[in-house]
Amino acid sequence: MIEIILLGPQDLTEAGIVLETAFGRRGMADSLQKTYELQPGYWFCARRMGQIIATVGAYGYRQSASIGMMSVHPQFQHQGLGRQLIDHLLHHLSLAGYPALFLEASPPGQRLYPKLGFWPGGDTLRMVQHTLVNVRFPAQGTVCRMAASDLPEVIAYDGCVFGVERPLIMQSFFERYPGRAFIARDGSQALTGYLFASGMTLGPWSAGSPAMAELLLQAALTLPRSGEPRVTFPAENRAGRALLSRYGFVEAEGLLHMRLGSPPDPRQRTRYYGQASLMLG
Repeated sequence: MIEIILLGPQDLTEAGIVLETAFGRRGMADSLQKTYELQPGYWFCARRMGQIIATVGAYGYRQSASIGMMSVHPQFQHQGLGRQLIDHLLHHLSLAGYPALFLEASPPGQRLYPKLGFWPGGDTLRMVQHTLVNVRFPAQGTVCRMAASDLPEVIAYDGCVFGVERPLIMQSFFERYPGRAFIARDGSQALTGYLFASGMTLGPWSAGSPAMAELLLQAALTLPRSGEPRVTFPAENRAGRALLSRYGFVEAEGLLHMRLGSPPDPRQRTRYYGQASLMLG
């Protein structure tokens, strides 16, 4: 018998194993831990004979919630469990009063989510830097490391681009990855962009122009690395795609941004160069 219950902090290790097994990708257990800690109330797991075999979660903003980390252990796929689990989460989010939901759908999800009322809202790309490119920290003086005193301004700037302020996410990334966040300013010292290099993920990352985005990218690529930098961003940002290609990034995955309900996506997608994660946008 399958039981769907809230995911608790004691379940994260087991749930992380299911995630990494289902996607065949290391590092997802760590992402689950970090995202769960931001908002633990919207996470569920399916258990069979006490064993976690599927997971899904959501992060709630003011007028919308993002859904992610939907996974079913390979031994239990193609049995309708994913549909059962997502139905449970959608009911929970409906009771919580969110008028809009969004997610980034992989090819299997692109077959499931339209049956639940989700509709396409644009393409999402993931690019990975396979070719190492030598760069220097920008010399123009327009880019510097982010300080704690910059956070309120960064949160407000991000809110204009993303459509809603995300103070918990910004604060968490700043504290979790010290010295790995940058800001850009113009000649009048107005903020014109920011970039968080959270592990090997470049994002969240936003800029007012491709030139500013490039300076931020150069700063991030001077950081010590333990793997291949990767970026996930809206495909509508063609300037971002061209920029990353010039710095040795290649397309690794294509996803479909899907939405349910209203209002429409508030993001200024052409100014968004890197998402915090697939789930957090």
